[in-house]
Amino acid sequence: QLLLTLKKEGMTIVVSSHILSELEDYSSHMIVLHEGKLVKQCSLTQSIETEQNALTLKVEFTKEASTFLDVLNTIPNIKINSIQNKVVILTLTGNQDAQQALLKTLIEKELPVLSIQEQKQSMQEMYLDIAELHKTKEKKAKEKKE
Repeated sequence: QLLLTLKKEGMTIVVSSHILSELEDYSSHMIVLHEGKLVKQCSLTQSIETEQNALTLKVEFTKEASTFLDVLNTIPNIKINSIQNKVVILTLTGNQDAQQALLKTLIEKELPVLSIQEQKQSMQEMYLDIAELHKTKEKKAKEKKE
């Protein structure tokens, strides 16, 4: 409770733990170190695979989302990650202007959008993605040296 209260007050707190599920409720960012070196620093709403200016969004429609797939695929700066029932999870590359353009396009195309929310990836999933990317980069760097 103390950590949640301090977060609401705007305080920055650095917590180190290998039990990531305990950090979920009050963490907004993640720093991953390997052998004392910074591997990745990111917001928990950012996509790991893309640049820092990418967000994962959950778009909920009032109707079956798969019926809008053709329209969604024409929208620039998005990558559809999954579609399930009335919900699409997508990655949007860009800044606030790109977010505004996405919303404007959805409205102009008259898609029945119920809500758009940033989709927070679990810390465990994020850590595993970061670790895999780091492992791949290290392997490629090692192969270059040989």
